[in-house]
Amino acid sequence: MSLRASLLVQAGLNAARAGDDRVAGDLLDEAAKLAVQVGDGHDHHRTAFGPTAVELARVAAALELGDGPQAVARHEEAIGRDGRSRLSDDTTAPKSSSGHTCEGTTASEGAWMRCGKWKGAVLGTVAVLAAMLFTGCEADGQTAPKPVDGSMKEVLKEYQPRFEQRRAALTAAAAKVPEKGVGKASCARTLDPRPEFIWFDHTSKVLDSYNSPDKGGNVDIVATAEAGAPEQIVDNPGSTLNRFAVPPGWLVRGLWITGPQGPLGTNEFKVTSQYGDEPYLGVEEDPVQRLRKILDVGLHKRYVLLYRVTTFTFPDAEGRDVVRADVFLADLEEGDLPCQLVADGSRYGTSGGPVGWVSLTPYEDMQTSLQIHISDKLRSLTRP
Repeated sequence: MSLRASLLVQAGLNAARAGDDRVAGDLLDEAAKLAVQVGDGHDHHRTAFGPTAVELARVAAALELGDGPQAVARHEEAIGRDGRSRLSDDTTAPKSSSGHTCEGTTASEGAWMRCGKWKGAVLGTVAVLAAMLFTGCEADGQTAPKPVDGSMKEVLKEYQPRFEQRRAALTAAAAKVPEKGVGKASCARTLDPRPEFIWFDHTSKVLDSYNSPDKGGNVDIVATAEAGAPEQIVDNPGSTLNRFAVPPGWLVRGLWITGPQGPLGTNEFKVTSQYGDEPYLGVEEDPVQRLRKILDVGLHKRYVLLYRVTTFTFPDAEGRDVVRADVFLADLEEGDLPCQLVADGSRYGTSGGPVGWVSLTPYEDMQTSLQIHISDKLRSLTRP
């Protein structure tokens, strides 16, 4: 329950950052209901989730939405009328998983999720902002990220030619996608290595393949219409997009930062000293080595699933929501499209969805279910 509620809070904060106060409020209200059942003073699954965590998340959400008075009011409610903390009285200042002290900065997104139990009260919205200004720390307890330095740029220059080869291969593959729809799901040849599609989870951003690229699969996914211009791909598509899309994986993200709009060009896709840092698993502390590992993960994606949405009914209250897509598997090294299939996605019912999946919105349901269907079909085609 704490894990599910923690995801609800994180989704609420993401909605607040996107400026959607209604969705943010709904998600945090849902988390608050679960918080009542969990209670304060617990640390189930190292989430430190409880009613106070939700109240602090409301403070962070109000700040993201630009509502200063509401943030202050929420903060006062969180610490109690007498100004005393309702948080843990641990005497040890908590740290994030990367070792940075989190004291005085727990009002921000993710701090309560990463730092376990808190020490004392949140210092207050003004104090938190002051701490950020005078200590050089961000609100999540991390040191403020430094711009990409010369050594990181050298890494990007080193990897750029290989990513440009991938870019050219991706563009060429998209041009070969037939205009007619997919008939029967099939593969024209045996694939070696076998494709393994593990979709990008934008909610948790857990990079299981961080130190072992093969564990994260060797397949990325891109909309056919955007394959020739990866910079146009939406980072975290949601229901406000008014069309259907799924988050891109590490190949596309590598194209972003090594391409003309990355630090070597216009710098629209920025790389800082904290690029690829928390909340990734097995994170490399050295930013240069961390960047190398992330780029290696992207280059490990030999295959790309090119999807073309043929049906998309926008989710509504009656549950009339479905997405269907023609999907073509591109082999970027051989330059062909050896496999094709049709996949569907839909909203999960109250008991539907994969094990461990927390349904946050119908749109996310559709993203997840479509990619699961693609993965299952691709396995059945390539593993007879």
